[in-house]
Amino acid sequence: MKTGFIREIVFALFIFFFLGKLHAQNSRTDLIPPGTIHLKNKIFIDKTPVTNLMFLEYLAFKGLAADLGYNTFQEYLNSRKVGEFPIKPIIAYPNVVLEGYSKDVFLKRKGYFSETEYASYAVLNLSIKDARDFCSWRTAMVAHLYKNENIRFSNLQYRLATIAQLNFAKRKYQSIVKAEPSRKKLSNYHLPKKPESFMVLPIHEYSLDSVVFQSQLKAAYTGFRCVCELDSE
Repeated sequence: MKTGFIREIVFALFIFFFLGKLHAQNSRTDLIPPGTIHLKNKIFIDKTPVTNLMFLEYLAFKGLAADLGYNTFQEYLNSRKVGEFPIKPIIAYPNVVLEGYSKDVFLKRKGYFSETEYASYAVLNLSIKDARDFCSWRTAMVAHLYKNENIRFSNLQYRLATIAQLNFAKRKYQSIVKAEPSRKKLSNYHLPKKPESFMVLPIHEYSLDSVVFQSQLKAAYTGFRCVCELDSE
């Protein structure tokens, strides 16, 4: 990836709690993956689309693994001992790393990907490949954290949601689009730091299917969120 990646991000050594504090325990039946809400059966879904800050954290870990000579973040984790946590990235703003992942000139000109005021906004107009890679990284990270917290599970996998799952969540939690799609009104894409329930923005969202969620909208932007399949012991 990018030259000088490490110069864009300051690293500090301490335990990394991804998307909320994880509580150590031997076994539980009410385990909810961080950042998600229960959908049905053993499936959980993100309350909100992924934000700029969340995606920057992924890029930081990806860059760290690459700088240390690993092809993937999973390879890096495999080299860590049980009980040893990764290095947590502290994102330093302004940060231009994310800009290289979008071709949207308007958003770049507004500083949408680089300025701290947009950290809690939905990450927009990246590629579906980037969205899939993020979900794969999240699988590896959360599984690693659960193992270190002695939280037992037999299966854990993050991936993009299906259209049926997204529509089901929208109905279950009675979420509606409360703003009109707009290219210039970026405040429409701001997200709370601690969302209470499932939230829908006036954007398209990548899905596991061949079409985007809310394809009927004349949306200017596309984001994404993950679902998590979890079997806890």
